[in-house]
Amino acid sequence: MIPDPQTIGRVLFLLPGPYVYEDRCQSYIGKGSFFGYREPVEEMYGASVLEATGRTCRIVHAAPARLSGMGIRKIVRTFAPDMVIICTTYPGHVQDLAWAASIREILPRCVILARGGQMAFVDREDLLERFSSLDGIIRGETEFVLRDFFRSGDGNLPPGFTVRNRDSIVETPDPVLENNIAALPLPARHLLESRLYRSPVTARPMATIVANRGCCHRCIFCPAHQVMGSTVRLKTPQSIVEEIRICREHFGIRDFFMRGETFTASRKWLVDLCRELQRQAPGIRWMCNARADTLDFELAGIMKSAGLCGVSIGAESPDSKTLTMIKKDLCFQDVQRAVKACQAHGIMTMAYFMMGFMWETREDILRNLELSRNLKSDVTEFFFPYPLPGTELFESAKKLGIIQDHDPMPYSQQAPVFIPPGLTKKQLVCLRGSARRGLAQNFRAAKAVMRQATGPRELAAVMTHGLFTAANALFRL
Repeated sequence: MIPDPQTIGRVLFLLPGPYVYEDRCQSYIGKGSFFGYREPVEEMYGASVLEATGRTCRIVHAAPARLSGMGIRKIVRTFAPDMVIICTTYPGHVQDLAWAASIREILPRCVILARGGQMAFVDREDLLERFSSLDGIIRGETEFVLRDFFRSGDGNLPPGFTVRNRDSIVETPDPVLENNIAALPLPARHLLESRLYRSPVTARPMATIVANRGCCHRCIFCPAHQVMGSTVRLKTPQSIVEEIRICREHFGIRDFFMRGETFTASRKWLVDLCRELQRQAPGIRWMCNARADTLDFELAGIMKSAGLCGVSIGAESPDSKTLTMIKKDLCFQDVQRAVKACQAHGIMTMAYFMMGFMWETREDILRNLELSRNLKSDVTEFFFPYPLPGTELFESAKKLGIIQDHDPMPYSQQAPVFIPPGLTKKQLVCLRGSARRGLAQNFRAAKAVMRQATGPRELAAVMTHGLFTAANALFRL
């Protein structure tokens, strides 16, 4: 069993692999990735909760810090934590959790836990059996589960834990999602180096602000509604602006990613937020995700006036049949209107598509690629559908025998898992590669990045970043 929390004074949060560690979407950052790493928000919140109780915390995000295995072991040895929480993704959990054995060799009495959005949807007993150095697993929203554990003071486990108890496994009930996400203390941003997380538009340090959580949609490829809840929980505009103010004054950060499973879900809330940003945080620039059917010319203009410089849109497919089958609940015309509305205000657009569903033929894919290119989004990116735990796609893949928990397909979204009849894996990879190497769209992306400059000095920096973006896009696979 996990010991009394009073015996735990030092806690290490470890993110060991090349992923964007987010509970909603675990993106592999590999060769040719257009996007980059973002701050590990769940770990920052978890650390701030524990620091408020007097614990000493450290966050190790190995990939952006370019830490080798030896470097991670050195930190573990010198920091000597009483508890290590390994943040893990799917399918990277096999490599991530292998670190438990290395940590156990260095610190035999250390409590070693694993956390990740997928933990509520995988075989946890099997996971603890395979990784025998793990003491337990945290389910649900980590920061709230840790808060309740360290508040208890008596060693009784609150909801959200799966732990070993001698020869058996003990599970507490599933935790209830907290409605007031603004009740959390500010994330422990001082534990990270801001230079490691940069805006893909300005190349400057970029902080991630959790603006809301939850999604009311049921896309078959996305676990957001399962992990974060089907009700959108909104932070107050005032609390968001206060966090931005602290980022500017204490860390010199002026670029932000507004994170939310459905950031544009509430128009009134978003308009109120934009007004507060205009009034209290002039001069910042920020990016966000948005559903295409929530964006129109008027709202895009309001967001632009508040500092919006780039928006990511999950287009998924231009084919109405595919959009229906994946339960996206929008049409391609919504995407076209949203892109035009944003570009009319000088907002950089990033449209993301998926290719390689089981029902698609080669002709379907080629037609969809042509339609996606005609969209003329500033950035057009293509991925393969990946069966993440907590999704309908995951259950379908397991029933078909395509994916196994023990040996999941690697490189989520970057390598094909589903191979449509009449196509091979190599052919799918080649189709994606040819779509991503289009000269016109890659130079359009570089131009869009360079248009973001606001002065001569910044133009030089943005041009360098724009040329790098074009070169990276041109030669990516």
